Amino acid sequence: MAQINISATTVKTAIDGLIQSGTITQEGYDSIWWYYNHCQANDWSQSRASREIKKSSWSTLYRVWTGTYGAGYESIIDSIDRVKIIVEQRAKLATIDFIETSVWHTISDVCDNALIGQEISTIHSDSQIGKSTAFGQYVKVNPGKRVILFRMPSVPNFSMFLNEFAAACYVARATNTNQMRQGILNSIDSRTLVIIDETHQLFLGAGKKSAPVAILEFLREVHDATGCGVVICGTNVLNDELTRGPRAKIFRQLMRRGIIHVQLPNSTPKDDIKLAASKFGIIDKPDKEAFKLIADIDSDYGFGILLKVIKAASTLAGKKNTTPTWDHFVEAWVILQKLSRKNKEEQ
Repeated sequence: MAQINISATTVKTAIDGLIQSGTITQEGYDSIWWYYNHCQANDWSQSRASREIKKSSWSTLYRVWTGTYGAGYESIIDSIDRVKIIVEQRAKLATIDFIETSVWHTISDVCDNALIGQEISTIHSDSQIGKSTAFGQYVKVNPGKRVILFRMPSVPNFSMFLNEFAAACYVARATNTNQMRQGILNSIDSRTLVIIDETHQLFLGAGKKSAPVAILEFLREVHDATGCGVVICGTNVLNDELTRGPRAKIFRQLMRRGIIHVQLPNSTPKDDIKLAASKFGIIDKPDKEAFKLIADIDSDYGFGILLKVIKAASTLAGKKNTTPTWDHFVEAWVILQKLSRKNKEEQ
């Protein structure tokens, strides 16, 4: 199916003109802009985007997004608002199976504060603590907010970063760097939250390269020019470089754009493990063997793998028609280890 082939720059220019001419209200502007970003974020085709607002032809939505519709926009905006209501209702269901750990609550609070306070915040910890999962969930449960979330490319130069940023903003890529920079700036406003995950990649093998400074200074420029919120996330390498590295003085201006810079725990808090276990029916206290295994898995693999073993323990108990316990957790780990060794031997 044909994908949506209109850039964010085109849509933004069109609806800017419509509101300036009085053709639409600010609420209508927000609805049209939200729907464009929602369709792009969910990779909807032209036909799907049209069908959701009860339009049989792509040309109608095309003309709305390019500012050439001609007729009144009220009925289109009403249709979009009905879609938004359903999306927001469904977003509430996304919390049912998600485990709202302390890491999740901290990340959600930091994101909210950065957006509302128009600040630049940083979040850092060891890897595999659940940061990326939490960011994904934040986007999922906040469909009414415009959140631009993307991952820093591995050991990027400025061009690689700009391409990723432009793609996340649905700005058409161009050979002209200045055009892309301007396109990104035009697609962001004060009601946007920009989240960059894995930002420590800037400093891996970078040496004396200028990319870290160029990239972080551009993020500061985006924040200053638009008033958007920015959250920069990575491992502890990120914080070390920003606060104590050889270019810390250069990054001082960036860090002063916000007052919240969070160090997450480097291992999963006990209450989070207890919460995850109870979610899958494990409510007994772990014995010495189970306690050590929990600590070892968390240290070696992180919360993601720990959660998978807890799920496997619950499944194992279900097959035995019994209540899940930490003994099932130990047994599930032994089974998973045997399967892992078997797969390696077959390879």
